[in-house]
Amino acid sequence: MNFLRLLFLSLVVFVAACSSSDNSEPPAELTTIDNAEYVKVLWSKDAGKGAVNKYIDMQPFINGNKIYAIDTAGLLSQLDLSQSTFDWSLKTGLSAVTGLSGDSSSLVASSRDGEVVLFDYNEKSAEQRWKHQLKSEIRTRAILDGQQVFIRTVDGKLSVLDATTGDLLWAVTRRVPALSLTGSSSPIVTDELVISGFDSGKLVAFNRENGSTVWEHTVTSPRGRTEIERLVDL
Repeated sequence: MNFLRLLFLSLVVFVAACSSSDNSEPPAELTTIDNAEYVKVLWSKDAGKGAVNKYIDMQPFINGNKIYAIDTAGLLSQLDLSQSTFDWSLKTGLSAVTGLSGDSSSLVASSRDGEVVLFDYNEKSAEQRWKHQLKSEIRTRAILDGQQVFIRTVDGKLSVLDATTGDLLWAVTRRVPALSLTGSSSPIVTDELVISGFDSGKLVAFNRENGSTVWEHTVTSPRGRTEIERLVDL
């Protein structure tokens, strides 16, 4: 009797499932683009050892008609955009993983080993001004803004260096969860603030002169039973 009852209930559920209607919305129809624009490659240059399958962003820096790039072996190069020719190259020895930031006279590079290096450059050459060693891995581009260099490291720390001397001005640390994504976001710098996202899901604004907290906002909170479900990296 129990077997027949179970069989009957199974048939009812099966029929109900088959007879239920599909309530999902159909996809929108594709529209025709009349004035399509196509990208044309003007030139392409090999700037050194690449980052294929390494999941890193080797972002170059552009100043006027010059573009500056560093490869994963630390080869720093200046390229003329109009003539697509290299003006100079410098072997820095850095294990670079983050690309460059800079201004009209300085370039900042960093390495996976926690090194932050500032170079003075012109149209003919570049030379190292200073090197600062941090205690954790760097996986995101340092930001050069005015007389300060801002760096996020994977240990949850935001460090600020003096762009002239390379000395540490201040640093703040936020707790890193048991599991977080490899890498971090670059800070955003304004005239008065430096804004950084952290692995806790919080977005925090600091006074760029002394590192005091100006405001803090929880963008998302950890939810779920597993560490993977609770990932909230910013």
